[in-house]
Amino acid sequence: MARFLYLDPNPYYPSSLRRGGRLVVTPSRGAARALGVAHCSLRHLAQSALQAEGLGVATPLGVDWALKKALTQVLGPQDREGLSRAWRPVVQELLGAGLPEGLAPVSPRCEQLIQVALTYRCLLRGENLVDPQEVLLQAAGCPLVSRPLLVYGYFPPQPQERHFIDRLAAPGSCLVVNSGADVTWYQEQGWEVQEGSTPAQSLGEHLAAQLRGAASDLFPGARAYSYDRQSAEIRGVLGQVKELLQGGASPGSIALVTTQPALYGPGVAAVAREYGVPVDLGYTLPLRATNLGAWLELLLGVEENPGALTRLLGHPLSGDWGASLGEGLAPPTRASSRDWGAWLEQVWAHFAIDYSPDPQVALGTQGLAAGLGELARRAGEEQLSRREFSRLLDLVVVAAQPGRGGVELLVPQTLSGARYPHVFLLGAQADLLPKSLVDNPVLDFVDRQALVARGLNLPGAATLAEQQAQEFDNLLQACTHSLTCSYVGLPSPYLVQLGLGGQTPPDPAAYSQPEWRQRSLGPDSPDPILGQAWHSWQVESRREGAYPPDEYDGIVGIPFPTQNHWFSVSQLTSLGQCPFRWFGEQILRLKAPPEKDLTPLKKGQLYHEVLHQLVSQSCLHPAQRQEPQFLARVFAQVEKDLELPALPTWGVQRQEHLETLTRVLPMLFPPERQVLKTEAWFEGTWQGFRIRGKVDRIDKQAGGLVLIDYKTGPSLPTGVKNSAGKAIVDLQLLVYAQVAAPQLRPGQPLLNKFYFSLTKGEPLTPKDPSPGEIEEITQGWHDYLRRGEYPVQPDLDGEACRFCTLDLVCRRGPRLDLKLASSPPCT
Repeated sequence: MARFLYLDPNPYYPSSLRRGGRLVVTPSRGAARALGVAHCSLRHLAQSALQAEGLGVATPLGVDWALKKALTQVLGPQDREGLSRAWRPVVQELLGAGLPEGLAPVSPRCEQLIQVALTYRCLLRGENLVDPQEVLLQAAGCPLVSRPLLVYGYFPPQPQERHFIDRLAAPGSCLVVNSGADVTWYQEQGWEVQEGSTPAQSLGEHLAAQLRGAASDLFPGARAYSYDRQSAEIRGVLGQVKELLQGGASPGSIALVTTQPALYGPGVAAVAREYGVPVDLGYTLPLRATNLGAWLELLLGVEENPGALTRLLGHPLSGDWGASLGEGLAPPTRASSRDWGAWLEQVWAHFAIDYSPDPQVALGTQGLAAGLGELARRAGEEQLSRREFSRLLDLVVVAAQPGRGGVELLVPQTLSGARYPHVFLLGAQADLLPKSLVDNPVLDFVDRQALVARGLNLPGAATLAEQQAQEFDNLLQACTHSLTCSYVGLPSPYLVQLGLGGQTPPDPAAYSQPEWRQRSLGPDSPDPILGQAWHSWQVESRREGAYPPDEYDGIVGIPFPTQNHWFSVSQLTSLGQCPFRWFGEQILRLKAPPEKDLTPLKKGQLYHEVLHQLVSQSCLHPAQRQEPQFLARVFAQVEKDLELPALPTWGVQRQEHLETLTRVLPMLFPPERQVLKTEAWFEGTWQGFRIRGKVDRIDKQAGGLVLIDYKTGPSLPTGVKNSAGKAIVDLQLLVYAQVAAPQLRPGQPLLNKFYFSLTKGEPLTPKDPSPGEIEEITQGWHDYLRRGEYPVQPDLDGEACRFCTLDLVCRRGPRLDLKLASSPPCT
């Protein structure tokens, strides 16, 4: 009995598809469903054949290990990691093309590539493994038990596939291909060609015929919509999918297709959850692209990059972080695979990682454990650096959405032979469909062509373009009733060729409760959430529009009783820099969440208290200044008293603070001055405000007093605004001179006042404002307080905003220009 090659332009309804006792082989589950049979692919059969010969398929980790070892043996590169990533796809492609021994190279670079590929293959064979790309090729060389086959959905079979089919197919087998396939090779192998001419019956078959130039009329049911952004495209497509489901269509009758699943997958998953549409993301991700991978990457880098700590703290897997890095959970610098596995077990236990809400986490932890076990078998006690361990996050692969069913998100390759009544093609734009052909610098098209001339089955540029066109043809033939394409930007050349594109998408309905609420927003809604949302929308509209400031911008209209309030110099400075900042901090009592870092305020407290203790103890016992451990002892005590937060990098920071204080310590006791008081409290009245505060230090020298205030920064502190809106008027030393000095040392003249920069180790002396300027400024403050108006009005340069924690409340920015244009600033 002969073997039959059935050739048909529309190979979905051939009469030869009667099974007749044949084993049906299909490339995908979708193709198997179209025939109503269990899924069995050529790859499954090839792996079984290899297994019978004691051969396995290398895992991604095994591929990585063998390729790096081959690179080391052949080239000895410095950047083995980077070279491995660049060369891996080309090396695998060469092996999949049947790279023979002794192939004449076409260039020095190509010769190195071939040597690495052959060495890599030899290393795998030493472990009874084959590369994933050469599974069919190697299986074709194994002893095979032939059987009658019905091979369907490989449109057309690739060189590896056709060789394996030819070796496995017994007499009576039938191979169904599309009419574009080259039959010469099959005839040479003894296949009998039967040509069919099944007429186009479905929408997709009519579209495919038109794409080939065999028809002129556009079959109804095909459309292409243009969107202005990807998020709108995803919402528009899933809205149409929801309408189909509500109309009675089953999830299995609908396919979402894209050439970029990683680009569209997260957005599709998020909108599908909102709409209540079940989706099945049928692609895989490297562990690094998952929540677990991102968390582990932060954990691995937190010691080298302190900025990663903040992101780590906010990650949902962190839970209660506390001081875990100081409790033995810091990642090893170098360790064996077994020790890395033990560290991971400690991490899972300490953070009580919950696998139930996210199966991806469970798959990721299992994949990491398996990967480390495989490394331990190969490398034994060889030490892995953090970077080498981090590489596992790229090699361990997990499902994008484990254990979910529903409308499938597919790539075009998986539609060959499948049948879906409704197909939605996302991302059908010029830059994604077809994909641009980019010359590979490792093996360019010139070298490829030369290797093809030497008998290697490598696809060139023309072949790759033909493959993409064939995939689109297969996609068209897979849809039976409707094809909806969507794109952002310019339509794909394929759509232009079909005469599709440029259509405006239909006005979408509200497919979720949040969307319904957006459209139903109004003042008279009975929905309490909508009523509150309408109020919030009005507030936001006024805040962001050209309306005068209202109560949500600090214009509350409630006078503040200044006669009952004690102001500090810091409060007056805040009021003079931005009234809203003082209002938020003092009236609304707004505070930023506690930070796991040494804030500027906490740093100032640390330095002030250390200096206070140093000076106070030195005045009582001057000999202590010469003791080597004097500063360290005082610093340690203050550090304990202030209960500073536990920081992973505190050891380094602490040393820097000690070095700064050591440098300025001799400057604190000049021989011409005597310390009278430190941290001296005072009370009084200044410009109509009741003032209470303390002076860092008062010294005495010949002729009078010296007032000193310590500053950790290298420049003068930000002052209050002048009439021009510049924060350059120094207030603090002026109040100390006019209120504190007369009260603390009555009758003694004030000779000097200055800030002492601990960073620069030198005094900083600001310019004194004139009495008239102070009168004008403070009168404006009284007006604010009397009227109850505290507008968002920082200084022109935004200096007041640098360390302000109320930015989420005031939302300064371009909106303030609109406010100032509609209402002049209060004075």
